[in-house]
Amino acid sequence: YYSLRSGYDLGIYDSLLWNTLHGGSFFKTPPWTGPGRCHFANHAEFFAYVLLPLYALRQNGGTLLLIQAAFLGSAAIPLYKLARKHIDRWPACILALSYLFYPALHGATLFEFHFLPFGPFLLWWAWYFLESRRDGWAALFVFLTLTVHEDVSCWVAVLGAYFLLSGRRPKAGLLVAVV
Repeated sequence: YYSLRSGYDLGIYDSLLWNTLHGGSFFKTPPWTGPGRCHFANHAEFFAYVLLPLYALRQNGGTLLLIQAAFLGSAAIPLYKLARKHIDRWPACILALSYLFYPALHGATLFEFHFLPFGPFLLWWAWYFLESRRDGWAALFVFLTLTVHEDVSCWVAVLGAYFLLSGRRPKAGLLVAVV
């Protein structure tokens, strides 16, 4: 970010969050997209509102990259906890470490900002809470997952289908898939 090699989208999202934080129109996009243009016409990324309090602490692109890196790294926690429900401690640990050492994860963290990388953290927590039968938390994380990006609804539908078709929690799975 500080070497001026950051991507185009980082600037768009920095502008988007800055405008939203400072009372701009709903998801106002940068001026070069045209007058009155709304980011919501391109993407449904309501998760921006969840990030606003963190972004408000220091309003720049570096903050967005730091928040994204924290979410990407923290996703190893629900992944480990979820794996731990099915396999022993050390294989679960190796799975979580493999995720953290995955090179594409580092590339997504260092160069660009997007909302999709927030999805695994939220989806894996939703999955963990569904498996743990903690439905209130599961509902919250399913909802938050759906606010990340319009494509992520497919991930949630697959999660619901897994619970439905595996017979683990067919009613909850059907509800999640329909949502």
